[in-house]
Amino acid sequence: MINQPKILIYAIGSLGDSLIAVAGIKAARDFFGEKSSYTLLSFKDPDLPFAFDHSFFSQLGLVDDVIYYDKKIYSSLIQKISFAISLRKMSFDAVVYLAPSERKRHQISRDKLFFSFAGIKGKMGLHAFSKQALYPRDMRGWPSKTVGEAEAHLLRLKNDGVVTSRSLENLLSLKNEVIQNVSPEPVEQWLQAHQVSPDVKLVAFCPGTKDASKKWAMKNFYELGKQIKNLKGLEVIVLGSHAEKNQAQEFIHLWAGGINACGEFDILGTARLLARCSYYIGLDSGVTHLAAAMAVPSICLSSDRDFPGRWDIHGYAPHRTLRRSVACGGCRLRSCSQKEHYCMESISVDEVFKEFKEMMKI
Repeated sequence: MINQPKILIYAIGSLGDSLIAVAGIKAARDFFGEKSSYTLLSFKDPDLPFAFDHSFFSQLGLVDDVIYYDKKIYSSLIQKISFAISLRKMSFDAVVYLAPSERKRHQISRDKLFFSFAGIKGKMGLHAFSKQALYPRDMRGWPSKTVGEAEAHLLRLKNDGVVTSRSLENLLSLKNEVIQNVSPEPVEQWLQAHQVSPDVKLVAFCPGTKDASKKWAMKNFYELGKQIKNLKGLEVIVLGSHAEKNQAQEFIHLWAGGINACGEFDILGTARLLARCSYYIGLDSGVTHLAAAMAVPSICLSSDRDFPGRWDIHGYAPHRTLRRSVACGGCRLRSCSQKEHYCMESISVDEVFKEFKEMMKI
C-alpha cells in the first residue's frame, strides 16, 4: 500500500447526499490512514437554490481541503482537459468515488477516463449497479427494498479492497466530530434569549423539503405541534431555511409558544442546535439525516416516491420512519402527479403523535 498517499474524494449533491457520503469518507480514512491527506472534489451549481458549502467536511476534520468545479465542464471538452491538467499537477495517488448509486455505466466509464487523464492511478469505487439492484419490484409491480446510498458507497469501495470494521451507525455519526470542532457558545447564547426555560426538552420540527412530492401538509405540522405543546416539559423549535421563517412564525403565533430557528444557523450551527434537542420530527430531507447523525431520537415522514431503503436514516438513537406503500410508488417525481398525494396524506397526525409518545417512553 502507498505510504501517506494523497487521496481525492469525489462526492456531489446537496446536504442529504453529503451526509450519506460521510460513511465512505470515514471508510477511506480507515483504509489509507490518518497520516494521508484528503481532498474533497465536488461541484457548485449556482442554478440550484439548495446548493450549499461543502467546507463543513474540512471544518469537522474529515478532509483537509475542498476543491470545486463548475458543473458546466461536462459540456466543454476544453474545460474538462484544463481541469484534469490542474488535478494532475496536484499529484493525487488515488480517487475515492462516492457518486450516487444510480450513476450509469457509461457515466462511470467517462469518469474513469477523466481521472486517468488527471494522472490518478488508484481508482476506488468506480462500479455500476444493475437496474435490478437499484429498482427492485415485488410481484405486484410495487417498489421493494433496495440498497441504501451509504451501503452502496461501501459496497463499491469493498470491490476494490477498501473495507472497514466499523458499523454503519458509527460511520454516519457526526456527534463526536461536531462536539470536538464546533463551539457551543453561539447556540447556547441564542437559546438563552429564546427558550422559555432551560429545564424543558426541545422537540425539533423541520417541515420543509425541496421536493413537493415529499411534503406533509403544513396544517398537519400545526396540529401535531399543538398536541405536543399540550404535553408538559416540552417546547417545539422549528428548523429550516430563511425562506421558511414566516411559516414557522405563523406556527408559533397559532401555538402561542415555540421557537423559530429558521435561517439562524449554518449546517454546523444547526448540528449544534440539534445536539440540544431531545426529539426530532421531519421529512425525508438533509436535516433529518443530520438529526440522526447527531444521535437525536427521530421520526421521519417519508413519501413513496423513491424505492424503500435508499434514503433510510441510520443512527445510534431510536428512530422511526413512517411510510405508506402505494401503487404509484417509485415514481421518482419531484412533484406528485396524482390528484391526491396519498402516500403522504394517509399519514395522520394521530399516528405521528402516537409514535412520538412511544419514543418518549424509551
